[in-house]
Amino acid sequence: MHPGWADTEGVRTSLPGFAEAMAARMRTPAEGADTIVWLALEDASKLEPGAFYLDRVPQAKHLALSGTKYDAPRAAQLVDKLLGLAGLGGADGGAGGGEGAPEASAARAGATGGGAGG
Repeated sequence: MHPGWADTEGVRTSLPGFAEAMAARMRTPAEGADTIVWLALEDASKLEPGAFYLDRVPQAKHLALSGTKYDAPRAAQLVDKLLGLAGLGGADGGAGGGEGAPEASAARAGATGGGAGG
């Protein structure tokens, strides 16, 4: 989910020029928190799994012409690598024996929402 640009201490500190230029258009912290609170309280059966929410509505995960896209094999490679680094199986060894196989990685990527992210 994305809170939108909210007038918070973090934005004012890390992006002071942006915060000043956009002050009239930024959301209040409460407005920025609205969607995450709504998602936490909404019945999960009414939500789209893996969706990228803004203002309580699923949004496109990739912008046109941005060069981003979901790539299942690369996502599986990343999951496999991270599991290995964490010692939970995967390409770098660790517990789990053969769980680092590409098929297992693809299954894990699918079980975690697949195309989630944005």
